[in-house]
Amino acid sequence: MRSPFGNDLEHLLFSGFLKSGEESDGFERKLLELRRPVKSSSQFLISVCLLEVYHTTFDWPTDLLVQQRLVEPEDLSEQEISKKLLEYHRNFPGVFQIYQKVLKSINADQPSVDVLSQVLTYVQTRHRSAAPFTPRILFCGPPGSGKSLQAALIAQKYGVVNIPDNLVMKILAKRLNALDCVTNGWVLYGFPRDIEQGEELQKSHFIPNRVFFFNLPYESIMERLSQRRIDPVTGERLALMSDV
Repeated sequence: MRSPFGNDLEHLLFSGFLKSGEESDGFERKLLELRRPVKSSSQFLISVCLLEVYHTTFDWPTDLLVQQRLVEPEDLSEQEISKKLLEYHRNFPGVFQIYQKVLKSINADQPSVDVLSQVLTYVQTRHRSAAPFTPRILFCGPPGSGKSLQAALIAQKYGVVNIPDNLVMKILAKRLNALDCVTNGWVLYGFPRDIEQGEELQKSHFIPNRVFFFNLPYESIMERLSQRRIDPVTGERLALMSDV
C-alpha cells in the first residue's frame, strides 16, 4: 500500500525505545503510550526453531508445524514480569513530562485492529506548518502492551523500516542512517532502556515526530504475556489464539 505521507517523506517508527526521561531528550514531536493490563505470562510461546514469539490470544500462527514447535519463554515468570513493570513505572514519569505536549496515550487493552486504527489516525495528523512533514514514530509502553505488534503492522502497511530494540546505540545510529531508513522511514520499539541510552539518542539527533505510549492495566499485561509463545526458528512472537 502506498504511504499516506507522500513519496518525498521519511517515515520513521520506533516502538518501546524510551525507558526513562533522559533517553527521551532527543524526541520532540508526538508520543503515544499503549496501556494494557498484564494478566498471565503463560500466554506467550516461543518457536525453538524460528526464535519468534507468539501470543495465545492475539497472534497465533496458522502454520501447524510452527504451532507444534512452540515453547514457553523462560523469562516470562510473574516475578520477572513484575520486575520489568516496576522498572517501567519507575523510569517513565520523566518521559511523560518531557513529551506532555506531544504525548498520546492509547488504551491497548482492546483488539489490535482497534489500537492500529487509533495509531494510524494520530500518525496521519499533520502539523499546521507548510514545511514538509516527515513522520518518525516511537512506540512506548510496558511489556505485553503490544508495541512490537503495532510496529510490525505499521511497517507492513506503509513500508517503513521496523527497527528492532536489540541494537545498541552505535549500531542503531548506523542503521537509521541507512538509505532505506532515510527514504522510507523507520519504526523502533523497546529502546531506550535507561537514562544513558536516552542521552546517547539525544546526541545522535534521531528525533521521532510520532511517539506512542501503549497503556494497559497490570491484569491485562499478565494475561497477554501468559499466552505468548516464541518460534525459535524465526524469533517471531505469536499468541495461542488469533486476535479478536
